[in-house]
Amino acid sequence: PRHIRRGEGKFIEVNSPYNQLLRNAPNPYTTAYKFYYRMAAQYKLYNNAFAYPVWDETGLKAIYNVNPSSVELLEYQGEMFVRFGFIGGNKYTIPYSEIIHVGSMFENNDVFGSSNYALNTVLDTANTFNQAMSKQAELVTVLRGILEVQANVKSEDLNRRREEFIKDNLSLDSDGAGIVVTDNKYKYTPISDKQSPLPAEQLHFVKTEIYDYFGVNEDIVQNKETPEQADAFYDGELKPFFLQLSQAYTKCLFSKKELGFGNEIIAEGNKLQYAKLSDKLNAVRYLSDIGGLQLDQALVTLG
Repeated sequence: PRHIRRGEGKFIEVNSPYNQLLRNAPNPYTTAYKFYYRMAAQYKLYNNAFAYPVWDETGLKAIYNVNPSSVELLEYQGEMFVRFGFIGGNKYTIPYSEIIHVGSMFENNDVFGSSNYALNTVLDTANTFNQAMSKQAELVTVLRGILEVQANVKSEDLNRRREEFIKDNLSLDSDGAGIVVTDNKYKYTPISDKQSPLPAEQLHFVKTEIYDYFGVNEDIVQNKETPEQADAFYDGELKPFFLQLSQAYTKCLFSKKELGFGNEIIAEGNKLQYAKLSDKLNAVRYLSDIGGLQLDQALVTLG
């Protein structure tokens, strides 16, 4: 993020103390990277992210991440307040206008984003798969072979042996030898393949459901995306977050008078960084020819 001033159809970057805080160290206890990482993480995990600017007689002194365990909206004499509750039991009530707040999934609240409860069903399914595969993997390691009983036995004996088999071989609490017994008078077949089969299609479905909810795919998560995928991810996920962050900062940090003079905080990424090298070169060549790009800016664009 950076401080700019718009006017007469253009904008200039303002050399203000805000930029030092926004770009390097929002407060004495963190770096800008960690600060915005926390903002983005809370934004995706809770659909709400908060920051609190601290002022003194000279102006903006610091900006702190707020990670509350509970948030409550209050109203007093026509003004809106936010009451933050924290794990230690402390509670603080602050005018909403003094809080930097970004959110998403505004389903049932005009101010705060809703929870990710819509994802609960697929997460429960994923957890069920994980537990089932874990138990199956443990069972596979227990089984050593199959012992066939090669003689005829009564049905009640088979039932008894089946119960003994389940108790002695399939129970994870069993201290038996891990041998599977079947009817045919003891023919032992060792089990050499210890791999646990995975339900690949079901796992892919669950994973895709989670990725779709968060607007990503496997290539994005594993940093294998193509320039086209990165471009789409920027437009669909990063750009809306940057836009909301810009507006939240601007609304909170500037007075009406300062806003009237065109002061803004803008947060943006370099979309061109995701393009292919040939596209970068063409863009740099074009912008340089029309005087829209200086040499140092061209070098930054090309990485």
